[in-house]
Amino acid sequence: MDISLCEKAFSNYKFFYQKGENRNCGVLVLVKHGIHVNRVDCKLPNVCAIDINAEDELRIIGIYAFDSRSWSWDNISPFISNRCAVYGDFNVDLEHDTNKAEILLNWADENSLAPYTPNLPTSLRSNRIIDYAFTRGKNIDIQTHASNTTSDHFPILSVISTNIKQNVLGTNVHWKVFALFSEYAHAFWEKRWNVRNIDVTYDEYIKFLSLLTARCTITFPLDRYRVAIPTELRSFISYVRALSFRALRTKSSELKVEVRCLRKIAKLELKSFLARQLSTALRLRNTSSPISVSFWSKTKRFLKPSSSTLHAFVDSSKQIIREPDKMCELAADFYEDFFKKQEVVRPHPYTDSPLIEFDNEDEKIPVVTLKELVETIHAKRKKKIS
Repeated sequence: MDISLCEKAFSNYKFFYQKGENRNCGVLVLVKHGIHVNRVDCKLPNVCAIDINAEDELRIIGIYAFDSRSWSWDNISPFISNRCAVYGDFNVDLEHDTNKAEILLNWADENSLAPYTPNLPTSLRSNRIIDYAFTRGKNIDIQTHASNTTSDHFPILSVISTNIKQNVLGTNVHWKVFALFSEYAHAFWEKRWNVRNIDVTYDEYIKFLSLLTARCTITFPLDRYRVAIPTELRSFISYVRALSFRALRTKSSELKVEVRCLRKIAKLELKSFLARQLSTALRLRNTSSPISVSFWSKTKRFLKPSSSTLHAFVDSSKQIIREPDKMCELAADFYEDFFKKQEVVRPHPYTDSPLIEFDNEDEKIPVVTLKELVETIHAKRKKKIS
């Protein structure tokens, strides 16, 4: 088993692997990110055990029990807990392998384990059911998944009912990195594309895209990051953005007016949401809530870690003042004068502009009658028309 390839292919999962007694066997357990799990220290080859931190702690044990193994069933007994499920390839058919089945069932009875077997055979080489589960303190559903497989065993599907604690991890995909790497790999896939074998090339390209997406995906603790915009508000903002693109494309005046109104609503809703988040952060800043962690992580960027101690001031007369009350008064007077608003005169461009000097400013304006004024205006109009 190539572990490095498995880690790349299942980068969205936590990876637990236990080596076998030869290079062709081993046990692999994958757990989705967001589920709290702890690995149980187990040195037995082909035996991997984990604890799922649900409301009721659950232990999952995966085993591969081939005939020439170096351990017995009793070696697994210390790892059996009150709520436990043991899955794996037991290489024992409980109905047809009489002696082996009796030994296995006796061990299961001693550890209060109940067998759960699927209805259909799990081996492709014989009509036998050798892949199943034992549980303690839990009821499960199990069945054979009869599909195309490269193994000599059909996979089994099982469901365990339990309440998982709230997911505290989020995922984020760096799409800019994805797009940049896709541009770099474009020439490679353009040369590799083969019309004669298009199905194989297409499958490889889809696998490449899925692995690249997984590699560009990061997980992060939700309680350490800023509060995200609610899903409803984010969907509304996306709708308004799409509507604005449609308005630009169709050049519809009615649609532009609607987009303008919806943008105002979105801004008000976003402003109201941020105000509520700020008030909540201020109210919980001195508690043990995860919000206080985010609040202080942002606030500490604006606070200096330390400041120098003031022992004395020197006033305008070069006198050293050491008394605390006089130092406070001196500092208050200094900053009061420093921040005092000065009177700034801003002249008006019309009323406060300087007077213009004319050569004939001393001449008196002659008296004119209304009739002369009207005739002068009509004469100027006739000149413009002509």
